[in-house]
Amino acid sequence: MDTNRLRTLAISESGFIFDPYSGHSYTTNKTGQFIISRLKEGDSVSMITTGMIERFEVHPETCEQDILQMVDTLQNYSLV
Repeated sequence: MDTNRLRTLAISESGFIFDPYSGHSYTTNKTGQFIISRLKEGDSVSMITTGMIERFEVHPETCEQDILQMVDTLQNYSLV
């Protein structure tokens, strides 16, 4: 996964995301913010899963599916 473009995204605490390359903006929830922030740091899916389980108290399988779905969404918007 190419994270160069992902690293340029500006993310506010309210979930507002701005892509300076395209000028487009998006919104996400706290879980999405967490996933994107960790992806920007270069964390693996397993590292993000562990962090989400600790922070949001979610089931590991559900958590991994959420992360993969977010990655797919980011790819669909050409953000990774």
